Amino acid sequence: MQLKVRTPKKPLEGKRKQATAEAPAQLRRAGGDDDDFADLVVEDEELGESDQNSEGPFEAAAQSPGVEPAKKPRKKKRRKGSAAYQDAQAAAAEVAHSSADEQVRWLWDSYKHAVGESFLEQEALTGDSILQLSGQGSVEEQMKAAVPQWQQVLCSIAGRPAGHPTCLIISPAALGAIAMIKSFPTFNKACRIAKLFAKHIKVAEQQQHLQQHPLCIAAGTPNRLCKLADVEALQLSQLQLVVLDVHQDAKKRTILDLPETKKDFWELFSRHLQKLLQSGQTRICLINSGT
Repeated sequence: MQLKVRTPKKPLEGKRKQATAEAPAQLRRAGGDDDDFADLVVEDEELGESDQNSEGPFEAAAQSPGVEPAKKPRKKKRRKGSAAYQDAQAAAAEVAHSSADEQVRWLWDSYKHAVGESFLEQEALTGDSILQLSGQGSVEEQMKAAVPQWQQVLCSIAGRPAGHPTCLIISPAALGAIAMIKSFPTFNKACRIAKLFAKHIKVAEQQQHLQQHPLCIAAGTPNRLCKLADVEALQLSQLQLVVLDVHQDAKKRTILDLPETKKDFWELFSRHLQKLLQSGQTRICLINSGT
């Protein structure tokens, strides 16, 4: 019988030489042979290559002829078509034209959902705290009819201290505030409406403007209005009216539904508006700028 001598392949020889050169001194002292150490390294590398070439169940099925690839499980989407959800959207769409009691109920439900129930805040949200518009004519015409002394309250700065508005217009975003300002051309012409939102305007600039100029109406977003009131640049001791824009966006969300605005509004409410509404000095007017 002839014995066949098996010669190692050249790639293995290269790996064997490289492994031998890189064999740690500790192995040599322990009595291990350089070739033994190289055999272990080459064996490990071959195992690693076989693991890399192995196919998962999805890839193997895709390459096998006549076998359909397995489909990955899809995540279930959350459904928003419930009857309660649709009813809430419908109520928000018509809340500006609803009765005072329905508007109060809508505000109170939003407050409970965002903050939690408190009878102290409920005392500030009553039918007497709502200024309801007629729905006839433009928004400015309705405001003139709802505020008998509108020329003095909304258009006169005679004897008025700086930074003390009588009316706040609150919108979810800067573009909404600008649109609301355009809805009151007579008021804006008689007494320039202050723009208190974060679109290219810094808090320090607005703070300086409020400290130097008297105003009747200020329009802004909840976050910026709250910041200016916190530093007492925006003084609300003469505030008589809060105009809240309840326009719905493309996803049927109002200022009290959007996560980034509902929290800011109710913080503004609890810090600076609650006591004014509770005393009867200030009232809220809901306006849908999209109608």
